[in-house]
Amino acid sequence: MLYSVTGHEIYKHLGFKQDDHLNGVYAGWQQIEQTKAPIKIGRSVNPVAIQRGRSQGGADWYFGCYYVLPNRQATQDVERQLKLKLSKYNKAGTQRQTELYTFGMPRAISQIET
Repeated sequence: MLYSVTGHEIYKHLGFKQDDHLNGVYAGWQQIEQTKAPIKIGRSVNPVAIQRGRSQGGADWYFGCYYVLPNRQATQDVERQLKLKLSKYNKAGTQRQTELYTFGMPRAISQIET
């Protein structure tokens, strides 16, 4: 399930309405012109908010995958498992982020799916 869509496009891409809650786990990246930031794996209930928050300073945000889960607790459980499993691949961020990784999108997707 590899794609490159923005937070505004993700609802349509997944077949949901803009005001639906989308409890989910995602992998994505920021990009300014041709420069891509490290892959981020996280959870959300509102992909548009992710888009808004990540697009500060002229960056574009793209989702490489978004897996809709039944509720908020499920997103927390999956995120916790992923952080434990992927800790050796963490990329140090300037703000002590723990959700940035050194691998590419295909591997991020396979890690979320397993």
